[in-house]
Amino acid sequence: MRAAIVVNPNAGAGRARRHWELIHHAIVDYFGPSVVHFTQGPDEATRLVRQAIEAGHERIVLVGGDGTVNEGLNGFFDDSGAIINPKAAMAMYPVGTGTDL
Repeated sequence: MRAAIVVNPNAGAGRARRHWELIHHAIVDYFGPSVVHFTQGPDEATRLVRQAIEAGHERIVLVGGDGTVNEGLNGFFDDSGAIINPKAAMAMYPVGTGTDL
């Protein structure tokens, strides 16, 4: 099962974008071939995660900070609050400014 990677390129004041090649290699080394999606604005991580889970991905890797993780986690649930796929799992590659999570 291929992982879906959702990246906030602006996380950590652009650190995710600047170090993307290294980050990507580290994730692929661990999870294998993956589909990558870059967010372009607020709430997009939620939508991208939902789409990935609905497409059958059970491994979701979020690259960003606390906001990206919050949005991505919301994507595991549909609009009624029901979990989309209870077998889906989330991993995080922290590159946020504070990454308090």
